[in-house]
Formats: sequence, structure tokens, C-alpha cells
Amino acid sequence: MAPTQNARLIFNKVPKDFPVPGETTVYETSETIDLDSVALDGGILTKTLYLSIDPYFRGRMREETKKSYSGAFPLGKPILGFGVSLVLRSERSDIKQGDHVYVPETPFQEYNVISAKHPVLVLENKENLPWSLYVGVLGMPGKTAYFGLDVIGKPQKGETIYVSTGAGPVGA
Repeated sequence: MAPTQNARLIFNKVPKDFPVPGETTVYETSETIDLDSVALDGGILTKTLYLSIDPYFRGRMREETKKSYSGAFPLGKPILGFGVSLVLRSERSDIKQGDHVYVPETPFQEYNVISAKHPVLVLENKENLPWSLYVGVLGMPGKTAYFGLDVIGKPQKGETIYVSTGAGPVGA
């Protein structure tokens, strides 16, 4: 098969204040990938379907020398976040072609080779829900809200809970 365009969103420049599209991040289309022959080295080849764009990204848009709870986005590389992808090829025994997978640290590009050591969750979706829900209420934001409220907060009958949608996707 001929090489296929592999468009991606590149972290281009550390912002001084707010990120500026086209400056902080750049949509880039020059990379290509041969979907039939790209080496998988025991991993999987995926087509990105949905990506979660989250408030914590701003904190990752910094110099790599500045330490924080989450690593900085590397300059000149695709933005990384949670994503749902379709498996096109697999060299892993636990993942097959056609599976939908939830991948933390998904590079923001159309196609990705995910290493055999990278954590990947195969999504069963027995309820036939929209796949996009897995980067929202059924993904990291929803799990954060659930564990924060139910497991850590342990609400009791008669208590009042205030949830702010201003807190981002977790509060929404």
C-alpha cells in the first residue's frame, strides 16, 4: 500500500499566557505511514477515533526542565492525551484487529504504533454506547469524579455536595 498521510497536532512553542492555536500547537500533515508494512515490534497499529482535550494540558505546556505532577509535552512532538482508537494490526495475543482500545498518552495523530509495553485497555462496549463516551464520562474525567466522590469522599445520607462545572470535564 502507498504511504498514507498521518496528520498530527504538534506542541510547537511554550506559551507565555494562554495557548495560541497555530503558534503553541501546529496542525501538521507532512508525515506519512505505510499501514501495511510499518514495524510493530510486538505492538499494535491503531487509527485514532476520539481524543480527550483536558484542562491539565495547559500545565504540560511548559519547559521540560520544570517539574510537575505530569511530564511536560516534548517540543516538536505530538500532544499526548487519553484516546480511543481502532486496532488495524496487532502483534499482541491479547489484542486483535478490529478491537477498540483506550490508550493513555495517545499521540495526537491519525495513526499510531503503540508499543507492546504501553498500557492499553480493550473496550468491550456491550451496551453499544458511543465510543466518544470513553474519553469523557467513561474515561479519565468520569473515573476521577467517581473515585474522588465515592471512594475518597464517601458521601453520607443528608450531606450536601456542591459540584462545579467550572472544574472542567470532571465536574461536568
